[in-house]
Amino acid sequence: MAACVKTASDSVATKRLDALRVQLMAGRKPAGVGHRIRQARRDLDLTQREVAAQLGVDIARLSEWERDVHLPSARRMEELSDVLRRPVAWFYEKDDTPPDLMATLEELRSIALRLEARSVSQDARIDELLRAQGLDPDEIKRMLPRPPQELLP
Repeated sequence: MAACVKTASDSVATKRLDALRVQLMAGRKPAGVGHRIRQARRDLDLTQREVAAQLGVDIARLSEWERDVHLPSARRMEELSDVLRRPVAWFYEKDDTPPDLMATLEELRSIALRLEARSVSQDARIDELLRAQGLDPDEIKRMLPRPPQELLP
């Protein structure tokens, strides 16, 4: 009989599943998991169609998760975590932050994610412009005293 090797993520996933089982057996769903999935998706300006495609699930299934009709499996939560760039634990956190402060924090998080995405697209655009001029973008970046984004108006 082959020995079963457990990883740290296996034990974390098992603990999460156990906690979910206890909550489900008590007749209630974890509060806010679906809301958090929707919030993370919107923060990244992703549509349900885009997220569902990356996960390989139907849009209807993602919609059910967002509405707390069904809960994603532990494996799907790990995949959602990767796609939505949030730790799995974030989806299950109970937040006691006042709603107005929470809204401000979420707005700031959303802005930060958009700026990060814009920065990546600016880097790609700069590389494209340099190549069009017959220059090596990596060589030019090594010669610059600061990142190229700071040089743009």
